[in-house]
Amino acid sequence: MLAIVMRLACFSRHSHNGATGCPIRPWALLLLSAALFGCVSKQSVGGLTILGPGIINDPKNKTLRLDILKYGLDSFCGEMLTRGVTLKLSDDHPVAGRFFARDCRADMLEDDSKTTFNVKLSGSGYVWSNVTRRVGFELTGSIVLLPDFQIAEDKSMYVYFRSQHVETTQMKVSLVESSVARSAAQLAGLDADRVSREIFEAQVSRGFTVIRTNESGQIEYAVGLLPLGKRPFHPFAVVSSDPTLANDRTEVHTGQQDYIGGFVVEGNDKALSFALSVDGAPSVNIAVISSTAATSMLDRYIHFPGVTSFAEPPRYTQNVLFGSFFRQKVPVPAGSYVLLLEHAAGPTAPNSSNLPDDRAAKVDYLVQLVDAP
Repeated sequence: MLAIVMRLACFSRHSHNGATGCPIRPWALLLLSAALFGCVSKQSVGGLTILGPGIINDPKNKTLRLDILKYGLDSFCGEMLTRGVTLKLSDDHPVAGRFFARDCRADMLEDDSKTTFNVKLSGSGYVWSNVTRRVGFELTGSIVLLPDFQIAEDKSMYVYFRSQHVETTQMKVSLVESSVARSAAQLAGLDADRVSREIFEAQVSRGFTVIRTNESGQIEYAVGLLPLGKRPFHPFAVVSSDPTLANDRTEVHTGQQDYIGGFVVEGNDKALSFALSVDGAPSVNIAVISSTAATSMLDRYIHFPGVTSFAEPPRYTQNVLFGSFFRQKVPVPAGSYVLLLEHAAGPTAPNSSNLPDDRAAKVDYLVQLVDAP
């Protein structure tokens, strides 16, 4: 997944959960709706053999080089369409929201001096802050990318995409859940769509990195241009050879949900294996739902306040308690699935009205594709 990082505070400092920094100005209340610039996730791939750097970098092997670059870009668009993009308040913070692409198309433009890719994308998403609560948004835009790649010492391949031009043709804020934030924006004369567009374009200009690991053949996506040999942060150290579909950390606030996936399963003898740990709240509810149901629920979630009810019966549900290390294998037929996290307001949820701010449930999660038990 691409990682999207949003910087909120007084231009040079960020604010997290309202804890530190400087006063949040009215125009900052809605900036969270668009800070798309990167992502972190994994998927199983095959069919590409890592050759020696000398062979790949030989100027005579132009076709091979272009094939590798196109492979990296196809992997990027595939990730955007199947699993979406994580949103973060800053590089080292948990996931605060998601962007889900409805369309991602890439055209290769080549001349005598360079090769570029023109990526056109559209989609919608949500993000949360303690000031705005949930913000829903929709966007359409394009990015011109200048590609290159390098081979690390361990033979992993790093495909780099440097942004040459970013244009957002449409940005629309569909929901600001906090009535206080909406009123502040109106009083300040804030054009939320324009501010969101500017933030989006500034962040996407960082580019992104696609990493194909040599030892397992899996792919990782990273925000910006990662130094050669560096890997993104993941909360779980994975020692099995089963394909890792997600390995990240998220925050789910009281009365909110988080949609993780979709995870594509081929064949009818497979299962999705989940490992989760919960901190900061007594418990969270989890459910495994189809991507079709998730699409319907997400459309309501980014337009209307409150949690969204199931569009169809889930394949699995469970309440995961604070402090426990939860593991479960869920057999599923061929298809695409989403892990839904919900921090419900109720007897097991913290009484946020008695707290100075909302206490989020911090959830570390690992999703792998395994053989059905």
